[in-house]
Amino acid sequence: QRSNKPGEVQMFSQSELRTIEQSLLATRVGSIAELSDLVSRAMHHLQPLNAKQHGNGTPMHQKQGSLYWEPEALYTLCYFMHCPQMEWENPNVEPSKVTLQTERPFIVLPPLMEWIRVAVAHAGHRRSFSVDSDDVRQAARLLLPGVDCEPRQLKIDDCFCASRKLDAVATEAKFKQDLGFRMLNCGRTDLVKQAISLLGPDGINSMSEQGMTPLMYACVRGDEAMVQMLLDAGADLNAEVVSTAHKYPSVHPETRHWTALTFAVLHGHIPVVQLLLDAGAKVEGSLEHGEENYSETPLQLAAAAGVPWTLHTWLESLRTSFQQHRRPLIQCLLKEFKSIQEEEYTEELITQGLPLMFEILKASKNEVISQQLSVIFTHCYGPYPIPKLVEIKRKQTSRLDPHFLNNKEMSDVTFLVEGRPFYAHRVLLFTASPRFKALLSSKPAADSTCIEINYVKYPIFQLVMQYLYYGGAESLLIKNNEIMELLSAAKFFQLEALQRHCEIICAKSINTENCVDIYNHAKFLGVTELSAYCEGYFLKNMMVLIENEAFKQLLYDKNGETSGQNVLQDLQRTLATRIQSIHLSSSKGSIV
Repeated sequence: QRSNKPGEVQMFSQSELRTIEQSLLATRVGSIAELSDLVSRAMHHLQPLNAKQHGNGTPMHQKQGSLYWEPEALYTLCYFMHCPQMEWENPNVEPSKVTLQTERPFIVLPPLMEWIRVAVAHAGHRRSFSVDSDDVRQAARLLLPGVDCEPRQLKIDDCFCASRKLDAVATEAKFKQDLGFRMLNCGRTDLVKQAISLLGPDGINSMSEQGMTPLMYACVRGDEAMVQMLLDAGADLNAEVVSTAHKYPSVHPETRHWTALTFAVLHGHIPVVQLLLDAGAKVEGSLEHGEENYSETPLQLAAAAGVPWTLHTWLESLRTSFQQHRRPLIQCLLKEFKSIQEEEYTEELITQGLPLMFEILKASKNEVISQQLSVIFTHCYGPYPIPKLVEIKRKQTSRLDPHFLNNKEMSDVTFLVEGRPFYAHRVLLFTASPRFKALLSSKPAADSTCIEINYVKYPIFQLVMQYLYYGGAESLLIKNNEIMELLSAAKFFQLEALQRHCEIICAKSINTENCVDIYNHAKFLGVTELSAYCEGYFLKNMMVLIENEAFKQLLYDKNGETSGQNVLQDLQRTLATRIQSIHLSSSKGSIV
């Protein structure tokens, strides 16, 4: 039974159904003519079914005209489905003499039905009356393994004249308008006047089948020069994509009421947005007309896209939040610090940012904020290693054979350490350091009394003498529990090379358990290099140390010689030096 009444599905005979089924299941074709015939029969069968399936009130733009395949689309599909061997089966066609590739490298090819379904879905998504070559390429990207292509771009090529029901005059006007849009789309500003003359009675504000003006397309491309030319030519800044699909059937529902500024914002073309705003574009879009619509304004879209932080705006926001005691907002802002590009790190970070953040750390006992600030300080310190301490080359002084070490028979001076005598030689010690020179000067050579040494243990004093008699620290066997006392002794006797050697040993053995003790000892002795190394260790490992009770007490305890405030100031100074070296100096990273 057959019927040509609208809304009724045609009934086919068994042979016709079998032929249609074979057409839909075909995976190979021998020629473009064969493919064109298969697609034509398949579309003739499928479109009435689609019309019935979409008869539930859903807008279906194809109802206004049948969907057809452009020649370029058929050639593209033939590229993926062509099989030369099938073409040779035709006795009227002579086989080619040279074949570069006879098979496509796909194990399983999709049937024609799948090609049509996916390609038609892409055409339907853009509200087109025709399937073009890009729809087929997008289908190949989904159906064939290893095949890829760029996402479809919104451009005037998508909306050339697709209707075949127009008369000759209307079709000519459509083609002229399409030519005008294409001339503007090519980016040549010297063709603007000629293109406007082809666009029709609305001139520069003419709309394509997608309901878009030339200015909107230029904003999509981010073509600043073309946008400026169109603005100078009088393009309507606030023209909207139309909301009715009667005159412009390819208008996408999501773009209705959008303006040129909306397209520029969505595509992230900030210079174009600046041009439009300077020319007076409305940030509220079509809302200012008072009409009811559900489209988002350019301002809402810009806010949703997010604006990258600059260092200045972030610091001022953090300062205001701190002054207003808005703890949740402080936490949100601290999370955003890593989004600031390192190119933004300027002197303002050192002069304004670090004092503010260390002030927040000092004033806030909130563990979340302390942890967030620790992350920021470690991030600013950078991934590079802590600057190493370098051995000091010992000055050439008098030297005696180790045989004379603590030898009573050959000595001319005696030290009393913890009640035990230690025999030495003036000729060696007098030039060893200013401290030894002063000690020996207070006791003339004729004086047989001992020089008493307080606050130094006998084994430590023995290591000091060993260092002097051996002429270096290479042969010293220093235990872990002796290094701090030996450092104190080296500092007391003003032996700079031995002191630096002890500092290096401390730096190599530092960890999260002993770092606070080493730092306190270094600050007590006034050993600045080791103190600075410890501060670098604190900053580099602050995310872990901020949970350490000893470290927190060091930061916040204001009692004792090393108050928490001074430690914070020292950390700030060390971090400022580090940032200056890595990001701001002419020879970046010179100290790391």
